[in-house]
Amino acid sequence: MQMKKTKKYFDSLKENLKPLLACNERTLRREVIIATSIYILLIFWALWLKFNDFYMVIPNYQWLSKMTVKERFLYDLIPFQIRFDFVNQFWQFPANAVVFAPFGVLLKHLFKKKNIWRDLGICFGVSLCVEVVQLFTIIGNFATADLIMNTVGYFIGLAVYCLIFKKLSLHTTVWFYRVVDVVLIPIFVWAIITTVNNWELIVAILTRTL
Repeated sequence: MQMKKTKKYFDSLKENLKPLLACNERTLRREVIIATSIYILLIFWALWLKFNDFYMVIPNYQWLSKMTVKERFLYDLIPFQIRFDFVNQFWQFPANAVVFAPFGVLLKHLFKKKNIWRDLGICFGVSLCVEVVQLFTIIGNFATADLIMNTVGYFIGLAVYCLIFKKLSLHTTVWFYRVVDVVLIPIFVWAIITTVNNWELIVAILTRTL
């Protein structure tokens, strides 16, 4: 009797899990939406809040507080200028490309209709938003070089999509994104927890009271 109940329970569980474990276009889009949303939020978290490294940010704000409002806005309109710390700035350019490369894959799977100009516009828009946020919150600076390298990153991701992901079966692609989501979700939760723990510093940064 107990065996029958157990079997019935697992059969019911299996039926309920079928829609979640199905491998079709709808499931793929759902997994990609989750991955893309979390990835964009993590990009803002990493590039704006600097991984919550406020011990580095606070001295900069205390120094900036002595400057006029106009002097606080940091920007580099001429791309690829190396002004200081050559090694770090040199590696920053390809690093930006690597960070935005996943967009070349994600956006191809996100929409039914393929449109490279739309995808490129979305990638550039996210990049521009990050740069503007850094400009007005004075954590980092607005740099045209970053916009260029982020766009280059999109084309790197697009090349990876054409060489690898375009050849994968729907089943393999769906499970790939499921694994990606499983990895990204805990990282996102950890980012939220650490950010909430530093909420006073974030408010101070936004209100420029440091």
